[in-house]
Amino acid sequence: MENFDISKLFDYYIEHPSIQDHTKTKIQELQKRCLFIAPEYLSERAFYDFGTNPGLLTILQNNEPTNQELALLHQNIVIEMKKFNEQFVQNN
Repeated sequence: MENFDISKLFDYYIEHPSIQDHTKTKIQELQKRCLFIAPEYLSERAFYDFGTNPGLLTILQNNEPTNQELALLHQNIVIEMKKFNEQFVQNN
């Protein structure tokens, strides 16, 4: 099974042409917080709020509420992450 690279995911959002600069900054901050998270916890910590740290979902909802392109992209990524997590659990 191919390893999931969360940095590439964050980079994809950061480099997306329709995303605003202040949103990019918040995603970069989240990316730094996720550097040393175990793979099995990445989707939880990256996508959803953890403690006082906003997750990607909250960042996008608060900063890009009308960006339908990003909303669809995010929805598809979450579906793929769920598949990845299921495979990870089955293989370990």
